[in-house]
Amino acid sequence: MEQTLDTVSKSKVKELLNGAPTTGLVEVRLRNPKKTGSVTLRDYLVNGIPRPYVDMYGNNKVLRITKNITLNMENDNDRLTFNQLKFHPRFAKGGNSVLTLHNVEEASIDYVTLKDKEAEANAIVKELAGKNLELFARVLLVPIKPGTTESVIKRAVYEKCEVNPELVISEWNSPERELKELLHLGIDKEVFGKVNGVYSFRGETIGTSFEMALSWLKNNDDLIPSIRKELK
Repeated sequence: MEQTLDTVSKSKVKELLNGAPTTGLVEVRLRNPKKTGSVTLRDYLVNGIPRPYVDMYGNNKVLRITKNITLNMENDNDRLTFNQLKFHPRFAKGGNSVLTLHNVEEASIDYVTLKDKEAEANAIVKELAGKNLELFARVLLVPIKPGTTESVIKRAVYEKCEVNPELVISEWNSPERELKELLHLGIDKEVFGKVNGVYSFRGETIGTSFEMALSWLKNNDDLIPSIRKELK
């Protein structure tokens, strides 16, 4: 690392620090070390305006990156390096960037949140069995063919928990879940017609989308007892 006698003001240093994370670790990764070789970070222009690269005291500096490095976001010097890389027009931005900035803290939070959601969704599915499992599986658009066993259905629903746990949770907690289950079951049992995206009931068109058909069902709740009876 090289350093010159050029300096910038404290207010400028504060400006250069603006927006950088204040906690956690950020990994600076070379996308293709063999091809890139090394990257030299220094002052550059942003829309024609100079952006100086300095340390926490305002001293101008140059940093040569030859391998992956880790920045501590509690350290102002590392935070200045993070921002200098983040806004670089070639190094870390654009489709041909040679570096990536991997925020370990944010990635960990995202991962933990996802796993917590997945656990919550799995807990819902764990308690489902028989007809209740089948009905909810249809809401999640799990195809159920005649003869499909409960284990196969449950596995498919668990796979939904892995791919999109938030969808599983929101559909389970939806105030319209029972109506959705009724409509999906009715379509499978051909109580409701569905041809080329057009939904019908007893020869009457009730919508050109699932949402429209669901709305029709809500507005005709007096028919629900007879529909349930027909489904049985």
